[in-house]
Amino acid sequence: MRSFNRSYSVAQVMFQLIGVLGWIMVLVGVIFFIISLNTNVLVLLPFVGIVVAGLLIVAFTQSARANVDTAEMMQELLKHIALKDKESSETIAKIKENKQTLKSEVYLGKEKADQSSNHPKTTSRIDDRILADTFMNIEIYRGNGGFFIRDKQFPSLLAAKEFIKETLNKNKF
Repeated sequence: MRSFNRSYSVAQVMFQLIGVLGWIMVLVGVIFFIISLNTNVLVLLPFVGIVVAGLLIVAFTQSARANVDTAEMMQELLKHIALKDKESSETIAKIKENKQTLKSEVYLGKEKADQSSNHPKTTSRIDDRILADTFMNIEIYRGNGGFFIRDKQFPSLLAAKEFIKETLNKNKF
């Protein structure tokens, strides 16, 4: 994504000056209207026109300034999104790395949490097990006596999934 870093300071100054000129027109029109109240009605019409034109100029400049403000806020929003996107990409990369680490540690039976856990181990053969589910890219097998992740036995599929969640959460940064 190409980075645009534009400044709208000239536009802001121009619209501010044009807005001031619009208010001056309104003020001059009102003053001349008040001065000319004792005269013919036809003499008052140009001053009413000046007041209306001044108000239209003020409305135009306020609308244009709102557009400039919107453009500046969009720049800030895009910068913020780009920063969050970068952070999200880094977080996703860390999660993928943690999943790979978890998978290798679980399959190799070297998970640190496994050493201190009270989950019973089984010596039944993997060949006797059927794939029950894959949760967070880790295979959970059903076999004689429960559910298994490699050589770890769990009483239910839910318990095996909870173990995977806990193990992944321990590896988060």
